[in-house]
Amino acid sequence: ATSSKDAKAPAPDAAITEIEQTLMEEEAAVADAEQKVSSSKPEEANNQKSRPSRSPRRKQPDGPKEYIEGDYTEFDVLAGRGGRSNNWAGNKRYLKEVIKLQPWYKASSKTEKTDVAQSLVNYVQSYGGRFLELDPETDRWFVVSNLVARRKASQGLREYKPKEERKA
Repeated sequence: ATSSKDAKAPAPDAAITEIEQTLMEEEAAVADAEQKVSSSKPEEANNQKSRPSRSPRRKQPDGPKEYIEGDYTEFDVLAGRGGRSNNWAGNKRYLKEVIKLQPWYKASSKTEKTDVAQSLVNYVQSYGGRFLELDPETDRWFVVSNLVARRKASQGLREYKPKEERKA
């Protein structure tokens, strides 16, 4: 005689078939989801990892440029590359301070690095120096914003190497 429990329980083969069916449905759902995700991603160029796109930084915030009257002084830091800025007295003085602050900068956290860079900008401004950039359209020098000056200071603190340390 069979009990009422045995009559309600599915046969072992039927229970396995139900489980297999559920697993197959779940696998199909996962495969569908993976297909949707992979089809929504843009093609990766040259098998390189794609990075989220961001708008490029603005070098100079919008607003009128503050052009300087006359010539720049020996205290000013000139933005740019080449002999004029490399050999300028204000840039040489600035680079001496960069060398002093680099160990502190490199050992700092991200937020502290901003403070170190700002202290370098403040140092230049404390002795009457300005961070200047040449406007190619007017061929006149203008004072860059504090943000641009701080970015220049950060770059110098990050990348500057004295001649002795550079590779030949």
